[in-house]
Amino acid sequence: MITVSYRTDNANIASVSSSAQNYGYITGVAVGTTTVRAFEGTTQVATITVVVKSAATAVSMNYASLTLGVGQTFTKLVAEVLPATASQVVEFASSNPGVASVDIASGEIKALSMGTTVVTAKTANGKRASCAVTVVSKPTGITVDQTQVRLGVGMTTKLSAALVPSNIPEGIYFKSRNAAVA
Repeated sequence: MITVSYRTDNANIASVSSSAQNYGYITGVAVGTTTVRAFEGTTQVATITVVVKSAATAVSMNYASLTLGVGQTFTKLVAEVLPATASQVVEFASSNPGVASVDIASGEIKALSMGTTVVTAKTANGKRASCAVTVVSKPTGITVDQTQVRLGVGMTTKLSAALVPSNIPEGIYFKSRNAAVA
């Protein structure tokens, strides 16, 4: 049977203990970087770089609530962990993945069916932030407030467009077919 033991280069940054099953248990002690070394007898067999970051004190998201249409994908949900020196890694989860699924690492939301869910971002030490997501029916069209515009050279007018149904917040952008005219 092979016996592996572990040693740390700096116990003030991370401690390590060995078990009879050849496991090494690393515990962060203070912010910093150190190396843990694995040994079989007196022969070093591996090195592990250990980076200890400060614990998260809070996490927030850039949206408190969203409304999406069935079939939409939302890629702009961002979780911010405080302090900045803490690990910025969070895991995202949906309370109702049948309504909207969420990618565990990126936070990308896919609206699957009508209903509501809560998307939560969680840090390694359990700090949480959430975003309420409502999924409504798929957009069926776009309405524009004007069908014809007459302008003089140098004049400007405003067009206003909305998705149907009107409770779907998706950006609408205008583009001229002929940039020489408008």
